[in-house]
Amino acid sequence: MPTIEVLVSNAAEKRAEIKRAFNESFDVYEHLFNIVSDEGHFMRADPLRHPLIFYHGHTAAFYMNKLISARVLKNSDRIDSELESLVAIGVDEMSWDSLSPTRAWPSLEEMKIFRNKVREIVNDVIDNRLPLEDNTEINFSHPFWTILMGIEHEKIHLETTSCLIR
Repeated sequence: MPTIEVLVSNAAEKRAEIKRAFNESFDVYEHLFNIVSDEGHFMRADPLRHPLIFYHGHTAAFYMNKLISARVLKNSDRIDSELESLVAIGVDEMSWDSLSPTRAWPSLEEMKIFRNKVREIVNDVIDNRLPLEDNTEINFSHPFWTILMGIEHEKIHLETTSCLIR
C-alpha cells in the first residue's frame, strides 16, 4: 500500500484512488484481527499496552474524531461517543491509570459493528462530502488531508498491532 501522491491532476481519479486506499487499509487491518481468537482480543500482549480490542477500534475512532475536528462531520454524527472516547487515546506513560485492568471493553461484535459503520461514513465522506478539484494539492489545510492521515495512521497501527499479536 504505497503512500498516496498529494498532487491532484484529475480529481475523479484521485477520489477513486483515495477511496480504494482507504478500503484496502481498512480491510487489511480488519483481516489482522481475524487471526486472533475472540478471547485473544481481551488479553494484553504486553503489560504496557491495552488489550487488542482497543486497537481494533482505535483506528476507526481516529477517523471519526479527526473528521469531527476538521468539521467535516458534526458531533451529532458520532456513532457511539463512549466507545469513540474509550479507544481514542492509547497508553499515556504519564497517566498511572490509563491501563486500568477493571476497564469495561465493548464486545467483539460491538466493535465490528462500530468499524462497519465508520467504513460506511468514511466512504460517504469520500464520495459526497469533500471537495476535490483538478490541478490542486492535498495539503494540511485541505479537507481530504484528514482521510490521508487516517490511512497512514492505520498503516502504522497495522505494523505495531501485528507485533502485539505476534
